[in-house]
Parts: sequence; C-alpha cells; structure tokens
Amino acid sequence: MIKFKLLSIFICFTFWYSSLEAAPSLIADMITVTEDGNTIIAKGNVEVTYKNIKVNAEEISYNKLIDQIKAVGPITFFDGQQSIIFADEAIFNKQFRDAVLTGTKFILLNSLEITSEQITRKNGIINNFYDTRASTCKVCSKSDIPLWEIRAKRIYHDEKLKQIYFYKSQFRFWGIPVAYLPLLRLPDPRVTRAKGFLTPDFNYSTSASTQFKLPYFIPLTDHSDVIISPTVNTNGSYSLGFDYRQLFKNSDLNIEAFGINDSNDQASKGYLFTNFSSQLNSKRDLRFQFQRASNLTVLSNYTNKNKKFTESYVESSEIGKLYNGYFGLYESTFLNTQANNSNMPNLNFMSNIDYLIKPKMIGGQAILSISADGYKRKSASDGVLGRDATSTNLTLSWQKDSLTKFGGIFGIKSFTTAGLSKYYNDSINPNLINQIHQIAGVEFSLPMLNKYEKTSLIYNPKIQVVYSPPYNTSEPNEISQHSEVSSSNFFNLNHSYGSDRVVNGMHLKTGLETSYYGSKKDQINLFIGNFTKLNGINSFGIGSGLESETSSNIGAINVMLANKFSFDADFVTNSTLQVTRNNMRISYTEKYMDFYSHFFYKPENENSDERSELNFGSEFNLTKRTNATLSLAYDAKENKIMQSKLLSRYKHDCMTVDFYVSRDFNSGGSGSPGVKLGLQLELMGLGAGKSSRTLNEKNCSG
Repeated sequence: MIKFKLLSIFICFTFWYSSLEAAPSLIADMITVTEDGNTIIAKGNVEVTYKNIKVNAEEISYNKLIDQIKAVGPITFFDGQQSIIFADEAIFNKQFRDAVLTGTKFILLNSLEITSEQITRKNGIINNFYDTRASTCKVCSKSDIPLWEIRAKRIYHDEKLKQIYFYKSQFRFWGIPVAYLPLLRLPDPRVTRAKGFLTPDFNYSTSASTQFKLPYFIPLTDHSDVIISPTVNTNGSYSLGFDYRQLFKNSDLNIEAFGINDSNDQASKGYLFTNFSSQLNSKRDLRFQFQRASNLTVLSNYTNKNKKFTESYVESSEIGKLYNGYFGLYESTFLNTQANNSNMPNLNFMSNIDYLIKPKMIGGQAILSISADGYKRKSASDGVLGRDATSTNLTLSWQKDSLTKFGGIFGIKSFTTAGLSKYYNDSINPNLINQIHQIAGVEFSLPMLNKYEKTSLIYNPKIQVVYSPPYNTSEPNEISQHSEVSSSNFFNLNHSYGSDRVVNGMHLKTGLETSYYGSKKDQINLFIGNFTKLNGINSFGIGSGLESETSSNIGAINVMLANKFSFDADFVTNSTLQVTRNNMRISYTEKYMDFYSHFFYKPENENSDERSELNFGSEFNLTKRTNATLSLAYDAKENKIMQSKLLSRYKHDCMTVDFYVSRDFNSGGSGSPGVKLGLQLELMGLGAGKSSRTLNEKNCSG
C-alpha cells in the first residue's frame, strides 16, 4: 500500500472520472491509494468538489470497480441547489446523483429542517426520508422540542417540481399531537406561488357567530391568480369568497366577489368589487371601479370593509409640464337604510383642467382653471329632494411677490371666477343662472432670522387686506356648504371648497409665524392669526368656526422634541375668545413603544350636530417576539366608547400568530355594539411564508 501524506493539497484524480464532463477535486490531510490502484482513501478534513456539489467528511473512499463512494461523518453534503444534508454515514455514486445517507438532517433554503434515520437520493432531484420530523423551527439537538413539527413515516421531496409529500403524518404543537393527516402536500420554501391552501382564519363576532375560512390559492399564469375562500359559520351560514388578480405591463385588475346564505334572515347576500388602473403613457392614467353590495350588514358582519356606501366610477387624469387635468363619472349608493337614496345626488360628473401661466408683461404667476360638473338624483320631486344640475366654471388666480430693499415681501393676489348653471326639477330656478365673482388682496410680510451658535429663530409677521364686491344670489348652494380655515390656508383669498361662493366685502388678516430650531432636533412652530370682517353680506362657510360679522382668531402650534415627542394643536376663537373649533394631537415614539392621542371638537351648525371625539392609540413590544396595538375612539358628547380594537402579534422564527378583538357600534348596522374576535396562524418558511432565521445560522446557544 502506497501512502501519501499531504496537508491541504489539491489533487485532480481524473483517471477515476475520465468519463465525466468535469473532473472532481479532492483536498485532505492524508490520501492513500491501494496497491492495486482501484481504491483511493482520503482522511482528515476531506473535501470533494464536483461541479456545484461539495462534500465534507472525516473519511472518504472511492472504489473504481464498483463505482462507489463511501463517506464517514460527520458529513456535510451541499447539492448546489440551496439544500444541505448533514449525515453520519453515506454512500454515493461517482456523480453524487444517487446516494444513501443515514443519521441525517436535511436543511432546505436555511428554512425547512427534516431529520430522519435515512435518506435515499435518486437522479439528484428525488429525496425519500424515512422516520422523519420536519419543521422550520430551529432544532439544535434531538432532545429539543420545536414549537411545531410534522412527524411522518415517509417524506417524498421532488426538487424539480418543488413539492414535498408527507405520508402518515402527525402535526404537533410543542410536542403535543394536534392532527393526523394520512397525506399532506406542501410546496418547498423556494416556491412563492404554489397551488394549495393558504393560512386559515378563525373569527368570532356577535353578529356572525364563529367563522372558519380556508382560502385556496390557484396561480393561473405568472401574472394572474385566484383565491377561493369558502367559509363556514356556526350559525348555519355558508359563504364563498372569490378574489382574482391580473397584472399587465402597465395596468392591474382586481375582482373581488363574496356571497353568503345568511341564516339570520334566510336571505342570500353578497357584494362585487372591481378595480382596474392603467398607466396609458408617461402623462396619462385611467382608473375604473365597480362596486355593488346587497346591504350594509354583509360588509360590517362578514368582512373587514368599513363602508357606508358603494361607489362606481371611471376617471382619467393627465399631468403635463404646464397643465394638469382630470375627468370622472361617479355613481354612488348609500347602504344605510335610514338614508333615502333617491334624494341623494347618486350620479355625478366632474372635470377640471389647470393651466400654469407666467405673464411677461405684469409678471407673477397665474393658474387658469376650467371645470364642468353635473349631478342627477333618482327622485323627480320638485326642489331640493329632486333637483339636478349642470354647471361650468372658469377661474383665474394670479399672484405676484416683490422683494423690497428692506427685506420685506410685498404681494398682490387676484381671484376671478365666472360660472353658468342650469337646474332641473326646480321650479324656483327654471332659468340659466350666471355669476361672476372677483376677489383681490394685497399683503406684506417681513421675515426675520436670529441665528445663534446652535439654534435659530425665524419670525414672519404678515398683514393682508382682501376685498370682494358684495353681491346677492338666489342660486342654490350645493357645492360649497362647508369651508375650512386653518394656519396652512389662512392667507388664501378663497376658503370655500367650491368656486361658486366667496366671502365678500372687505376683511383684514394679520398673522405671526414663528419657528425655533434647536441643536438636538428640537423644533417649535407657532402661528397666531386674526381674521376681521369689515363688511359684506355673505357669512363664512359652515364648519369654518369663524363668525359671520365679527373678528375671529386662529392659532396653531407644533412641537417636536428629539424626534420622539410631538404636540400639534390648532384652534379657532370668536371675538370674545370663546373656542369654536379645536383640534389637538399628541404622539410619543420610543424604541419599544409608540403612543398617540387625538382630540377633535366642532360646534353645532345648520347641517350637523356638535362633534367632540377623543382618539387614542398605542403600539408597544411586550416581549422580544410579541407586540400589541391598541386603538380607542371615544365620543365625549355622548360619553361613550364608539370603537375599540386590540391587535397582538407573536412572531417566532418559524411561526406567526395574529390575534385581534374589537368592539364597534357600527358592527351589525345597529345601535348596539358588536364584538369581533380573530385568530390567524402562519407557519413561516413554507411556500411564500418567509422564515426570519438568518442565512447559515448555526448559533444555538440563545
């Protein structure tokens, strides 16, 4: 026997593999060749590489006569296809495509682990496992109990089809048998879109009882798929959901349908929602939506959709260098049985185009807006309950700012609107109505900056005088019933949502904006403004919080400290400093916690009651693996909780559990609150469920 003692030496033994496409390489501490030259024996840190395949072992021998490779462990076998096998002993053919391994652990994509007494491998793509247990949980020793596992008499794995079959299998949770499955098929972790069942959902609600949903996923093409979701309710109801998705080159289509035979009232209910969006070119897009639902309860009781009405539309928009425009046709249906749909403007048409103009003679910047709108009610009643309308408006806004030699900014603004309107089913307004409104204003501001070593302070006092000729109109006001005045739009000429109404007469605005920037990412913004109406006959819009004929005050503050704590508030007071609108928000962000609180107040007006609401929410990490989110909506006027919801997620490296409980007065469409419970469990690392384990993770100490 001839002995060669070599340390980490590369040896090319092509005289054994002359028929192979590529010669393998061998590295070992010691290599021995028998005297007859038929067997080579390598010992100590042995490594064999053939194409993408790599084998590490303590000892490897190759017999040329029987064309067989024997390896003694510990053995590591990497097949070049994202799977690794650890074994005690193994027998391979010379191409490593056929093998028998004993005392094995199989790891696929650093996710799925299968431990077995024996693996037989055929043609490099078929693996048969015997007396196995499989899990995506990290298992460091045979005595460890994974969070979940599947034990089976045999597992068949087809690497080409990327499918795994479990025969006579048992699903265990923390070592406790939960279910017996004679045959189970799962996609291997490399598959992202495989046909089969998705994660089941368990839900409970006081209106729909206990629900069990088992979605089934069907990939149709590389860019389309379908999810069919049968659901069983303990109250005797059965439902079926259908979700189709199609992705095109520049567009996407979604169709969602749901039907149920509701045992509560022995009626069939359902909905159909369709969405289509397309990017026609770099400037233009098209959107289509179709929605139909039998009633409100089918959405609130059996889905997570919080909708009070359905809306179907087709709309398109285009954005150019100096213009942008859109048009849309909309149809809506209120699902609340207390609302009379025939008296609502169910069919609406809206279109608008804006042009940016930079006049050379007078300077400044102007925007020309052209719009055409219309609406139609189902009712043919005369007057407000059956009125239909069409209108067109042309609006020109212009602004020019000039910098004075003292550092001040002098500005001139103009807002002109002209419109034509025609009303139907309205005997009071039978003729074509035209109107022209003009608003003009001048303003002056003096920005000042005080800069210190690490902080800076900015002051910007501003004064504005606005005038609009008084006018009387009998035209119905159905566009701009509401207006909103805040610190962000305080110095705008018009605060109405529509261009058919303006606050006329003369009014004076004064304001001071102050900003402080600290050295530790601290920032404070403060705004105080006074809105004084000098004359005029039109009051401010509903909801503005401003008085009709006297002065009002507006304030806003924003505080940000170290990017963790923030406080925002805005308010409106009348001339006697009585608060007529208030809005506050507080939030705090920490490494393991987020918190926010929001308070909103609006006084009673002609169209709505007083609103006083408090919202609270927080997200925090209970443990390293568990987090929770809590939200609460409280009606301060009615002194009761309107909605509360608790979400919790436990995320292990091999499993995610989501749980929620909610209480909502809108659930069930009645005045009594509804309670919902939900539970979803996802096994990570199987199919599209990605494992959170680190690639090539080997540390089992923690």
